[in-house]
Amino acid sequence: MSQPAVTLLMPVLNGMPFLPETLESIERQDYKNWEIIVWDNGSTDGTLEELHRWIPSRLPGRVISGEPLKLGPSLARLVEEARSELCARIDADDVMYPERLRMQVAFMQEHPEVGVAGSEVEFIDNEGNVRPHTTPYATQDADLRWLVRWINPISHPSVIFRRSVVMNVGNYRDLKPFEDHDLWFRVGLVAELANLPQVLLKYRQHAKSTMGQANSKYHTYFDSMAELNADDLFTGFSSQEALRLRQKSIHNSDAKVTLGDLSSYRRAATNTALHLQKPKMYFRVTKAYKMFFKEMTRNYLLQSRAINAVVTLRQRMLSKSKT
Repeated sequence: MSQPAVTLLMPVLNGMPFLPETLESIERQDYKNWEIIVWDNGSTDGTLEELHRWIPSRLPGRVISGEPLKLGPSLARLVEEARSELCARIDADDVMYPERLRMQVAFMQEHPEVGVAGSEVEFIDNEGNVRPHTTPYATQDADLRWLVRWINPISHPSVIFRRSVVMNVGNYRDLKPFEDHDLWFRVGLVAELANLPQVLLKYRQHAKSTMGQANSKYHTYFDSMAELNADDLFTGFSSQEALRLRQKSIHNSDAKVTLGDLSSYRRAATNTALHLQKPKMYFRVTKAYKMFFKEMTRNYLLQSRAINAVVTLRQRMLSKSKT
């Protein structure tokens, strides 16, 4: 296969002391047709000086500084600045395996229908100690495009995407820390999503990282993404109906589930699949669909048993009062 150009996109704000390790991992890529664009958002810790030691003398590319932005807008500007169709994300504290770009480019060449492709990751701490990802990401489009309506199923710094697709759906928006989840959902309305099952990135978790700061509030951000895109959550459902249905499928939800809700959930999956020009069973055969349907069914049965128990108790009390 040919080696199409790839642009690595890195927004950064005070990337030290992890930045040199990240840049080294980029330099070690066994795929060579790439450049990097870095958007500095006002670093004061020596990040700019370190970047200029590497770019462009060791790493082909550019450093853009003097116009600090928030994360979402800086990502959008990086996409606009890219000169290649394929763009890959990387953060200033993560580490790429040498084969990352080669494997992702080959995948995108083989799957022109895919707009965004991530990969499996490992987590590392400040010292670089590795912790495997215990719940691997889904890899298939049907699972991912159904899951994205509830959670973020793609690791942001692991992705490669088609610039034209991202621009077509409106690019990144100013929605930290769920600007990536929002973008994957919108891309999934027009193109397929994927994750490579191979571990291609070490994702650093520490107190100052976005992931570290947001960890305890993930579900709040998932809900915010859904509310923002409620009109497009499920084909044939109003925004209020879609959000209500989504809430009823969430684990530990106290929302009452009826037989009508179970039917609506099936209809939402069928309608959405057909709207995306997929077979009507496209979502309904996935693990993701079955997981949420099982949760709704469980809640329905528990609530039904509780109601039956109350009715039975009332009947017994009434019977005793008559005697």
